[in-house]
Amino acid sequence: MPDTEKLDQQMKREAAEQGLGSMGTFSEGKLNKEDEGDIKVGLKIEGEHVILNFGVYVSWLGMTGDEAINMGEHLIQAGRSAKGGK
Repeated sequence: MPDTEKLDQQMKREAAEQGLGSMGTFSEGKLNKEDEGDIKVGLKIEGEHVILNFGVYVSWLGMTGDEAINMGEHLIQAGRSAKGGK
């Protein structure tokens, strides 16, 4: 795994370039008073690792069942790629 400080700087730069993080919208309504709204997440493979870039610090994440399935499928696909297609 890359140096954590270097990785953190890289993730912040990529988040800014790709517009990751809080979107300021609530596409599924507000789940509770702590809900901060929609978030755009980046996913990338670096060597044998799958990295999710939230663009902001996240304490919890809520989604619909369909969104959870979609995210899971993307993570599985990325995981397989990171393992070299095994």
